[in-house]
Amino acid sequence: MWAQPKREENGMSELHDRVARGQAIAHLPGAIEKVTGSVYAVRAQSGPGVYLVNHDGGRWKCTCPDFTTHSLPCKHILSVRLRNAGTRKPASEVLEARRPRPTYPQNWHAYNKAQNAELELFGQVLARLVEDVEDPRPVRRTGRPRLPLRDVLFCAVEKVYYRQPLRVAHGLYERSHAEERITCTPSHNMPSLILRQPEVGPILHDLIAKSALGLASVEDCFAVDSSGFRTTSFGDYCRERYGASSHNVWIKGHIVVGAKTQIIPKVIVTDGHAGDCPQFPGLIDGLVAGGFVMKEVYADKGYLSGENFAAVGEAGGTAYIMFKENSRGRGKHRGNRTPFWKQMWHRFKSDPSAYLERYYQREIVEATFAAMKKRLGETISSRNPIAQFNELLCKVLAHNIQVLIHESFENGIPLPGISEGPGPASTSSGSHGSIAQSRTTRPTELSPEYPAEDN
Repeated sequence: MWAQPKREENGMSELHDRVARGQAIAHLPGAIEKVTGSVYAVRAQSGPGVYLVNHDGGRWKCTCPDFTTHSLPCKHILSVRLRNAGTRKPASEVLEARRPRPTYPQNWHAYNKAQNAELELFGQVLARLVEDVEDPRPVRRTGRPRLPLRDVLFCAVEKVYYRQPLRVAHGLYERSHAEERITCTPSHNMPSLILRQPEVGPILHDLIAKSALGLASVEDCFAVDSSGFRTTSFGDYCRERYGASSHNVWIKGHIVVGAKTQIIPKVIVTDGHAGDCPQFPGLIDGLVAGGFVMKEVYADKGYLSGENFAAVGEAGGTAYIMFKENSRGRGKHRGNRTPFWKQMWHRFKSDPSAYLERYYQREIVEATFAAMKKRLGETISSRNPIAQFNELLCKVLAHNIQVLIHESFENGIPLPGISEGPGPASTSSGSHGSIAQSRTTRPTELSPEYPAEDN
């Protein structure tokens, strides 16, 4: 009674052997040659023979003795099918392979001057940004009065910028006090303590929006993405489940980046397990509330949804979000089909090359994350969860100040707190010039009015 299972086992073993032999033929160079549209010449594994494999009428046929005897897919048919399956690529991948490698010319004269003056200008710009910060905490009626919140925030961002430990960074606070950028010198642990306060988060969001407002007349195209930042905390689940000695806890920064200057007008910080797609409408709303007028927004497949297309379309922009292989010309927003999805899907299908040419502008957000992590570090040193989120906001604020300093030298963008900006450096053939050509008006002063954080 065990004869039938034995035959089935032998049949499965024989099939596995045929697949293995077919894979071996498919990986041999020159073993398969296409004769006509559906006829292939497959070289025999033993001897000089050649067999013809034909795909006719939806059926595969081969001239080898194995197929002639059993009428089952032989190793030659399997090798052709495996090779064809491995060479079939989506249209987006084929266009990606044909796309030339992008180059980004640099005005090195302006870049060098901006880098040389960054350490001096960073403190001046930061002092101007925090000058109007108001302390939301209640005033103490008894005991020692609190230190000015603007001074402690200045020291916290300065510590993140210089990437120094708390006690080493205390010398930076004394120097800033001597240069009259802060009114007093806090103790070495005060910047760490202030980042643990929940009310500091909205203030940092306001400072980020305020720092980016000077480039609102320059930026009209934006890219959205997220990236993880490693903390110095360790999770217990991996240690208990797998016996690992340590497992870092990650947090994520979701940002919207200007495609011309790499300025970050809006950021949302979440834990490492939060999804990317639900954060997209909040980033777009913050971008509009920050005084920016969007023309185009670029995002990858992780942000594909009818709600995200509608968020950009209703704000007057065009969303170039990459479609998936199984996407169709319909998308829903709040239970109803949105015309923005259908419009962009037909645009993608009618001219994928032009669609991908615009979509590839999202590479700027990858470059922004790389630059921020290289200059300011990818590790969050705080251990308190609230302080970790606020420390990442400090990194974004420091990055925006670096962008402002660079744009002041290359394109004459005025810096807040400096009566006469350094001005644009003498342009050369290496300057990209894209910002100067697209600028219609220049802001004369950084407006003290900026939107409040909704969350």
